[in-house]
Amino acid sequence: RMGETKFDLWPAQRQVVPLFLKNRLLAILKARQLGLTWLTAAYCLWCVITRRNFLAIVISAKEEWAIEFLDRVRFMYKRLPSWLMRDLDRDGSQHMRFVYEWDEGGKRPLVYSDIKSLTTTQEGAQSKTPDLLVMDETARNRYAREIFGASKPGIDKAGGQIIVISNSHKRGPGWAWTRGICSGALRGENTFKFLFMPWWDCPERLTPDEAEKLMADPYF
Repeated sequence: RMGETKFDLWPAQRQVVPLFLKNRLLAILKARQLGLTWLTAAYCLWCVITRRNFLAIVISAKEEWAIEFLDRVRFMYKRLPSWLMRDLDRDGSQHMRFVYEWDEGGKRPLVYSDIKSLTTTQEGAQSKTPDLLVMDETARNRYAREIFGASKPGIDKAGGQIIVISNSHKRGPGWAWTRGICSGALRGENTFKFLFMPWWDCPERLTPDEAEKLMADPYF
């Protein structure tokens, strides 16, 4: 069960925020339990409550993960100050709609933004043309390649953003595609910005001095 706590970012998390803001294509390969899902949920929420007619789509490998992602968005939304909140026209397990303007009768939204947290389909976001597509845990997603291929042309045309996030789950069905995106970014073979987040990015696991010594190890 999720409890309330102040969202104080770790140093490694603070490095991610500018990357969200500055890069249209971003790939993050990370260790587990680094708080990146919460950070990404916060970014999606910020986008839809500050930008009109914005569509954020999050694609997860499992339905329970898709529902959990939107639960995190909802958890944060309900704790925002009142001046940041917007009316909700839809508040389902996999779709939230934030309304900017209603019709004169106050029954139909005229201007709104959406977050949709979906499970895997080969078509991905092909028909929806999102402003932001988050592909979460792609190493575990057997259709990661197909989703990216189906979604990217429309997103490129609209000038949208794609964020790929994954653990290095080497036995996962989407690992080959995930590894290709990340290694291609490192070699300059694609236009993704790449970030690697090791397990010691969690400050509770190593001190900064210990992390620095580990990075300096020639056998690392």
